[in-house]
Amino acid sequence: MVLLPLLWIAVPAGLAAQQDNLDRLRGVASILSDSLLAGYAPNDTICAFVVSHDGAWIMDQAIVSAAELRKLASRRCDGIGNGSTIVAITGLGVEYREVDDQDLLERDVSMEITATLPGTSAGARSVRAYALHAIDTVNSDRTSLLEASGYSFTKGIGPARAGGGFWKKIVEPAVVLAASAVIVVLLFTVRSQ
Repeated sequence: MVLLPLLWIAVPAGLAAQQDNLDRLRGVASILSDSLLAGYAPNDTICAFVVSHDGAWIMDQAIVSAAELRKLASRRCDGIGNGSTIVAITGLGVEYREVDDQDLLERDVSMEITATLPGTSAGARSVRAYALHAIDTVNSDRTSLLEASGYSFTKGIGPARAGGGFWKKIVEPAVVLAASAVIVVLLFTVRSQ
């Protein structure tokens, strides 16, 4: 009974409950959707069309949720038309980068969108680009567990891990030890003359 609380203390807070890549992408899409709808007033009606993409459903769900939170009415939108907001996902993915600790990787979950918004005058439209990167640290041996098997955009691009091999494990330490021994020998031979 005493061991369980001690184990929880040993795990850093950020690593105890890691979100999978799909949940992180949903969170990023939620923030981008909220930014996209920031120009609308409560009770406005929005029609948003997300251009075909593997991850379009994530953005579509996020826009619907953000519209509900902002108390916006939504109407069916079958494509490009007057008053529609057109959203194109231009970048979506996960990238892993090395950090100082070999057991950890930095995870960069990113989404980039371009939106064409209806203008205030007839026929006028404005184009805006939005990008968001959510960066955190994950266990390097658990990255495959964080990826959703059905969605290619949740599979992270990772750094090439060098195993070290013969050079890193044997030759390099031997060279350092030999160089240190030569320095010590030279130091004492020069001092004795």
